[in-house]
Amino acid sequence: MRRRGVADWNAGAEKLFGFSAEEMVGQSVLNRIVPEPQKEQFLSTLRGIERGEQIEPFETLRKNKRGQLVPVAIRVSPILDSE
Repeated sequence: MRRRGVADWNAGAEKLFGFSAEEMVGQSVLNRIVPEPQKEQFLSTLRGIERGEQIEPFETLRKNKRGQLVPVAIRVSPILDSE
């Protein structure tokens, strides 16, 4: 699985995290909004997707532009292409 970074960043994400679409599109979610304690959880979720597992929705923390923790609910929907 190829990881390309953020494909789209809507107005709700801008308001919640404080980053504009210009700041986030193409960037790594892991490096920009995943706090250190949640990085292994994030990587584990990606590995599950790569194995074709269905990931149940879950709650976790992310960080905003100021570095403050934000509680979020995550629902993973992989985008598949010919590769």
